Amino acid sequence: MRRISVRLPDYLPMALKEAAGKETVSMNQFIARALVKKLLTLTTEESLEKRAARGGREKFERTMSKVPDVESLPEDIL
Repeated sequence: MRRISVRLPDYLPMALKEAAGKETVSMNQFIARALVKKLLTLTTEESLEKRAARGGREKFERTMSKVPDVESLPEDIL
């Protein structure tokens, strides 16, 4: 495990301590989880953008043409 030093605004450590307490985890765990969530959000967004760039209306229409034209099931109707 690696240790890093981070400068935080004066109000933030107390807010972090309170939030971590509400989730009954240490401040370290709380901060690590928050960073993981943020990183996952960024990497997911990048991944979706890359996949979207590979697609297009033509590919969409080609794929949709393979779907059978049948009535919806009653449980699928809103």
